[in-house]
Amino acid sequence: DLITLEAAKAPVGSHGLIFFPFFNSQANPYFHDNARGGMLGITQIHTRAHAARAVLEGVAYELRMSVESMETAMGEPFETIRLSGGGANSVFWSQVQADIYGRPVERLIVSECAALGAAILGGVGAGALPSVDVAVDNMVHTRGFIYPNEDNHAVYNEYHEVFKKAFLAWANADVYNDLADVNARMADNPAAN
Repeated sequence: DLITLEAAKAPVGSHGLIFFPFFNSQANPYFHDNARGGMLGITQIHTRAHAARAVLEGVAYELRMSVESMETAMGEPFETIRLSGGGANSVFWSQVQADIYGRPVERLIVSECAALGAAILGGVGAGALPSVDVAVDNMVHTRGFIYPNEDNHAVYNEYHEVFKKAFLAWANADVYNDLADVNARMADNPAAN
């Protein structure tokens, strides 16, 4: 995995390079349709390794906002977070997430869990499995825990606050909406196409 190998060369926090992973919008908890991504804090000291790590960190910063939103709605924090999808195969990426969330993460053995979840629900619906809980207990297995490094978590807490503050400042100042308006006007401008 070339990206994580490169990202591992940069320090925690990427020397202040922060990536905003809003390719189409910002989802939970703010749901800003016009939010768009970018880099904040780039300087001459930043390398490809910093950029690679900042991308991973930025995705986890946004996911952390979702985790915190769900915890607020539920009224209690998650003890652990289960990771799925192709990224869950990477120990490095899983460690970055554990460090940013400040909680242990579990990587599922079957990383593509959407199909497994559909099979479980179908099996329960067809009567082949007694319940979702029993099916999950028998069919969902993890590779164990990855625990957060508290020193890394402390660094990430500070950068995560900057991430949230910058996003909210741009959203509240209508920067994202202004960009969307300009882009719409430029769609028919030959010089911009």
